Amino acid sequence: MQRNSLVAAVAAALALGCLSGCGGGVATGTDPGRTLAVADPSADRTVTAVSLFDAVAGVERMLAASNGYSVIEGPSGVDVTSACAGGGTIRVRKVTATTAELSPADCRLRTDDTLVYAGTWRFTVTSSSFGASGACPAGTVCQLAATIDLSTARYGYGSATERVVGTQYQSVTDAAGFRRALVRAGGETLPSLDATVLAGTLDNLVMRLPGAVDWQIIGDVTRQTLQVASPFGATLVLGPSISATFDDNRDGVTDRTATVPWSAFLP
Repeated sequence: MQRNSLVAAVAAALALGCLSGCGGGVATGTDPGRTLAVADPSADRTVTAVSLFDAVAGVERMLAASNGYSVIEGPSGVDVTSACAGGGTIRVRKVTATTAELSPADCRLRTDDTLVYAGTWRFTVTSSSFGASGACPAGTVCQLAATIDLSTARYGYGSATERVVGTQYQSVTDAAGFRRALVRAGGETLPSLDATVLAGTLDNLVMRLPGAVDWQIIGDVTRQTLQVASPFGATLVLGPSISATFDDNRDGVTDRTATVPWSAFLP
């Protein structure tokens, strides 16, 4: 989605958020599924929430799809390219002992939506307790920390043209051999949505949009269901389209439902 389309969605979503959260309720006509305040509030809020999440979710999702964790943790010289489920590729390579690159080429991680990642996420390893081969000895805990250069990393819908966020990376393998990888954003800006990250992990993403309105979104690497906790309540189920259930004033009662097509994300 191009910047002007994203900004328009944010503006419309914020307008509705104020109506539903500033004490006046949501103005509706005779059809309970429509609002007189915004042309398509359901689509606008859905586009904004999903776009905020996708801006930080790429690293964890692409590493999971390509099993690229072990490349970053391992020795230099390893170079692996994987096909993405919806088209394009992901290349993960360990350039030196302390640098690695995650490089999607028009990668679509799903066949049923328009999200695309492209460019390069460049990792600089700042600490690692993994062995020289990348192995973590049984019964021990191994950790790797890295910063990520996002200069050329991009995401978008239909084409990857927008900047991403998330400059801190950590991978921890516990004594039972279970790995937990985490990308974190903090204090970064997302120009396409005029947003500033206050807390940036997939399970607690908080971004401040114009007017000091904070959006809190909860999700995970599977990207099947997203929860919006603020400034309104919503459950978004992602598939061939997005099924959205909205609780405008967060009183536990569903105020409206909608089905939003992925075409709503396109310019």
